[in-house]
Amino acid sequence: MTKLRPAIVWYREDLRLSDHPALHTAANTQAPVVCIFVLDERTPGAEEAERHIRYRQRCAGRLASRTH
Repeated sequence: MTKLRPAIVWYREDLRLSDHPALHTAANTQAPVVCIFVLDERTPGAEEAERHIRYRQRCAGRLASRTH
């Protein structure tokens, strides 16, 4: 039996599940799906960046809990 290579979905700015074209395409294959999100803490603007980072962390946490 041949092992399928995983389909990788790279989340950049859009952490949605319901209407994410790449995720839907990957989910419709027989391959395992690996979702990747990289939180870049080098966002410019100190105070605003902290809020943005906390928001992204919450979104990524929700995404992880819904995709396991």
